Amino acid sequence: MDFFFAPSFHLPIEFIILFQQFWVFYTAYAFLYFLFLAPKRKKLYSIPLLLICVSGSYSFTLLYVFVYNKLYEPVVFTQQQIIFTVTQVTTQFFIPAIGYFFVVKFFMKQEKVKELEQQKLILQKELLQSENNFLRAQINPHFLYNCLNFFYSETFQQRPDVAEAIMLLSQMMRYSLTDFSATRGLANLEDEIEHIQNVVQLNKFRFSDKIPVSLKIEGNTEHKKIVPMLLMTLVENIFKHADLKDAASKAEITCTIDEKEKKLIFTTVNKKNPVIAGVSQGLGISNIRQRLVLLYNSDKGLQTINEGNLFKVQLTIPYFEPEQTLHK
Repeated sequence: MDFFFAPSFHLPIEFIILFQQFWVFYTAYAFLYFLFLAPKRKKLYSIPLLLICVSGSYSFTLLYVFVYNKLYEPVVFTQQQIIFTVTQVTTQFFIPAIGYFFVVKFFMKQEKVKELEQQKLILQKELLQSENNFLRAQINPHFLYNCLNFFYSETFQQRPDVAEAIMLLSQMMRYSLTDFSATRGLANLEDEIEHIQNVVQLNKFRFSDKIPVSLKIEGNTEHKKIVPMLLMTLVENIFKHADLKDAASKAEITCTIDEKEKKLIFTTVNKKNPVIAGVSQGLGISNIRQRLVLLYNSDKGLQTINEGNLFKVQLTIPYFEPEQTLHK
């Protein structure tokens, strides 16, 4: 306590020195942070911070000279003395700022390593769970296929229509569980179209061929690959949400292959079901948008149009040649 009230102690002078030290220390640390740790777009901030550090130190020195002359007898400080003082103070507290910066950097690196290790453990657990799920998925369909084959053989003579429906169901399930990793995430367009035809035909079996759904293919589907199951979601939406009781309002599915632009245009048009339309959340459309963003960084290829009691969806995606890959 005696220190603060000592005759030689002048509070304004000491505060100016203290503020100058803090100013140099923290602005120097900010300069180093933006220069070495900040994202690339923010690294230029380090230049004005360095100027702020030096100019602030210079301003505090001038303030010190002004207050000193007020409290003591006026003394003339040369510009050289002021610059020397600024350089001395800046250097004296810039060096500790460098040390503090490297300490902070070390702990940030340790924290990042710890975070990466935790993420690695989580990914390992998820991978193990996926492998277990995949093994179970392999076992269960094998049993189901055997059952479907048995039902097919038992009904083929007495009910060939039922046997055909069972065969379609078996083919659909096999295709739905296909692992496309061997083909780099792509499916043959012909196989996708065949799968859609099977789904449409099976639903017609369910309703005694009375549902008004047409499928039209325009263009050559051979030797072309697309992302699997994108088209299928739109077809499933028809059977989930469309009004298929009105024979006069046929649901139309059109697949057009534009070989000039190397694109596939898949269009569905159906009459809205007023009951389902009121409660549907459009999860199928939302899922397609998410997949398009993940695959192509944009969902502009998907357009939905409401025209009175009709609902139209148009999906435009690129197709790939056999030698191409999804990420080429």
